[in-house]
Amino acid sequence: MVDAEELTDVVLVGHSYAGVVVGSVVDRRPEPFRRVVYLDALVPEDGRSVIDLLGPAGGYFLDRADEEAGVIPLDEESLDRWGLVRPADRDWVRRRASPQPLATFTDAAAMSRAVEASGVPVTYVYCTVKPRVDLFTAIAERTKADPAWDHVALAGPHDCMITHPVETADVLAAL
Repeated sequence: MVDAEELTDVVLVGHSYAGVVVGSVVDRRPEPFRRVVYLDALVPEDGRSVIDLLGPAGGYFLDRADEEAGVIPLDEESLDRWGLVRPADRDWVRRRASPQPLATFTDAAAMSRAVEASGVPVTYVYCTVKPRVDLFTAIAERTKADPAWDHVALAGPHDCMITHPVETADVLAAL
């Protein structure tokens, strides 16, 4: 899309697992991007898969995987984990969600450099309202301590774009 639309000065945002996706995109072709934003997201590392990045929590996803179909299905516990407590929000996600391809969690990233070394400014947006499982605090602390990263706190749960859309849009617009 970036090429087809001849886009430049793009702010690329990745949420959760998609932090690995946006980091990989910018690693391969940084030129059109003005900033990459990791919205309560994983940050890719060369040779490591999403399961590796998740550490012990990765077992939760592997345990739920339908290996024959090659997917990780959405389940009610996932909705709890990401802070979706309102029935309307949960219903909205159920209508739109599809199973996550298992290989997106098990294939290792191939990075030529750390994301902060791409020449594209990086921002970590940390969602401060945490449900039972917190996968992102350690990443947020690491990026906050690194002067190569900008860091923003957002008072919302992991799926803030669903539960706190105005606040999320305000943070992203400010970037």
